[in-house]
Amino acid sequence: MVSPPKDDEPEFESISKSNDSCRNNIGITSKGQVFTWGKCSHLGKKKKCIGLVISIQFMYLIVIVFYLLPTKRTGQLGRPGKAAHILPALFSNPNHEDRISSERKTDSSSHIHVKASKAYTGGTKDAGHSAVIDSEGHLWLTGCDRWQQLGLGANANGASGYTWKNGRLWQESFQKNIHLLQLMKTGIRDVAIGGDHTVVLSENQRDVYSFGKGAEGQLGIVTKPFVSCPVRSKELSLSSARNVNGDAQKIGAVCAVRHCSFTLDENNNVLKRVGKCKMDKDLLLKAVRDCKEKSVGDALVTETN
Repeated sequence: MVSPPKDDEPEFESISKSNDSCRNNIGITSKGQVFTWGKCSHLGKKKKCIGLVISIQFMYLIVIVFYLLPTKRTGQLGRPGKAAHILPALFSNPNHEDRISSERKTDSSSHIHVKASKAYTGGTKDAGHSAVIDSEGHLWLTGCDRWQQLGLGANANGASGYTWKNGRLWQESFQKNIHLLQLMKTGIRDVAIGGDHTVVLSENQRDVYSFGKGAEGQLGIVTKPFVSCPVRSKELSLSSARNVNGDAQKIGAVCAVRHCSFTLDENNNVLKRVGKCKMDKDLLLKAVRDCKEKSVGDALVTETN
C-alpha cells in the first residue's frame, strides 16, 4: 500500500503521478483495478484540445485546424466525473462502437474490465494524456490526441493518413493501442509521456518506439516529422548491443518532458537525448531526477548515482 487510504478509498499498490500543476494520479490496486483522480484535471474543466495537422500531398500544403468546444474534456483520467473524486477508470471495448448520448453516458457494453500492471501520466496541464499497461502486456491510452500522441492510427503516411477514433481529438476512456505491439513484435518494458508525444521501450532493451508530435525532434526520427504514428525511433534505439569500447549496453528506461526525450542505461545514466532539451535548466534537471527516481522505484535501473 502506497499511503493509508481514507475509509471510503481503495488501497493502492502503486500510484503514478503527473509532475504538472494538475497533479493527476493513477492508482492500481492489488487486483489490478485502476482508479484516477487529480487536482485540476481536464475532466470537469472547460479546456480546449486544439490540434493542427499539416499534410503535404501533390505539392500542396493543407492545413487543417480542429477546435473542440470549451465544454469538451481531454480525458486524461480516462473517465467522466469530478477530477478530485477517486473513481474507477473506464476501458473501451475494442469490439464495440463507442456511442455517447447527450447526457455523456455510455452503454455498459462499450466498456470492459482490464487488469492493469503499470500506469503512466503526464503531458501538459492543457493537453495531458495517460497510459496503462494491462496484465497481458497491451498498452491503453487516454486523453488528448491532437498530435496523435495516443498512437491509435497505424498509417505509415503519418498525419496525411491518421484517423482519429470516433472522430475525436480526445478520448474520455482508455483506448487499446493495437498497432504498437503488432509493430514491436515483443513486450513493453517502459513508457514515457511527453508534452505531446509518447515514448515506448521494448522488452529487448534496444528498440524504442515513439509517436505524436515530432517537429522538435523529440521522437528521435531523423526526418523530424511534424506528427507521426508509432514507428521505431532510430535516434533513441541502440544500433548495437555494445558501445564503442566493446562493453555491453542496454536501455534501462525511457523519459520524456515537454519536447524532449531521453533514455537511461541500466546504471541510471542518461544514454541518449533528442528534441528540444535546452529548456529551463531547473525544469530539465527536475525531469531527469524524477525519471531516475521512478526508474529505480520500478526496478528498471540500478541506483548508482
